[in-house]
Amino acid sequence: DRSVIICFAYGVAGATSIDSLLLTMATVSTGGFMGQGNPLEDGAVRWVAVVGMVVSGTSIVVLWRLVVGRGRGLLRSRELRTYLLILATATALFLAWSGSSGDMNLREALFTVSSALTTTGFPSEPIGEWPAALPVLLLLLVAIGPMTGSAGGGFQVLRLRILINIARRELVRQLHPRVVARVRLGERVADESTLRQVIVVQFVFVAVLFVTALLIAALGLDLVAALSASVHAVSTAGPVRVL
Repeated sequence: DRSVIICFAYGVAGATSIDSLLLTMATVSTGGFMGQGNPLEDGAVRWVAVVGMVVSGTSIVVLWRLVVGRGRGLLRSRELRTYLLILATATALFLAWSGSSGDMNLREALFTVSSALTTTGFPSEPIGEWPAALPVLLLLLVAIGPMTGSAGGGFQVLRLRILINIARRELVRQLHPRVVARVRLGERVADESTLRQVIVVQFVFVAVLFVTALLIAALGLDLVAALSASVHAVSTAGPVRVL
């Protein structure tokens, strides 16, 4: 069980038994609760959190295939490749825009990015200079969320891929009205009903986000803080990062 493995890893990294248990529960459920103190100050514990968050943001189907020894060919999963690509690209952008380098800053960048992408919300200290683009990047990651079938929130990677494919199909149809363009999910063609469901989910997600931001702004927060709080609320993530 991944919970036992992560808890054991926290203990080996130097966390106390209580902290290991609390951190494991928060990591596996992408909850972000730490309890008293800051056990994540230790670098080794922080690395365990990074790995745990990335694993928890992975689809349960992927984890099951690894457990039963059917991991060969997993990288053929386009959703998994997209998830890992987003993680790697966001980390590289984080390091470039903050002007940071070195092993410690790589760890901090991975920690902050994985905490946002998986909607875990472990608090992290800023590294280097944070230009305005970095909080926007983190909000975007929170809104996207991890893989479908994981413990995380957000819109999730599979739906994002479907929306991109739908947009691409519609652009092709604009240029070639008579072409028969289909949206594929892996090796199979997606049903039109599935595509409609994703579009409806997108509409509801965006609508709830803006209505929530409107209500928060009406209570006295400025527009930027209201949007930040709304993104985190709708994606069930934390802590709220103000741009």
